[in-house]
Amino acid sequence: MAGFFKCMLRANTSLCGDLEGPMTKLIKGKLSISVEKGKVIAWIAGQDDIELSKANVQSVEVIDNNIQIGNLASGGGKQYKVNVYKIVMKDGKEGVLRLLTGAAYKVLAIIK
Repeated sequence: MAGFFKCMLRANTSLCGDLEGPMTKLIKGKLSISVEKGKVIAWIAGQDDIELSKANVQSVEVIDNNIQIGNLASGGGKQYKVNVYKIVMKDGKEGVLRLLTGAAYKVLAIIK
């Protein structure tokens, strides 16, 4: 039951972007990205969180900037401008990180 309330609180947090790829362990779909108490968290209901930090992120490389999308995880189908990055964890797992243009600097300052 605690997990349910945790996700309810997260649903009202500031969405910063999403994460997809092999590091998410999802067959399909994306993890939402939020900043909570100074930490960048990739999450989805029913799965363990992935914390993105300087301690566990090996590299973040820009793929593209200011891309208009309409399918951001937990975004409700609205149109967003995002910057797209390839993220590599220190354990070798990779993913694609899409950050809202306005939130990218804040998130990258925490994880790089």
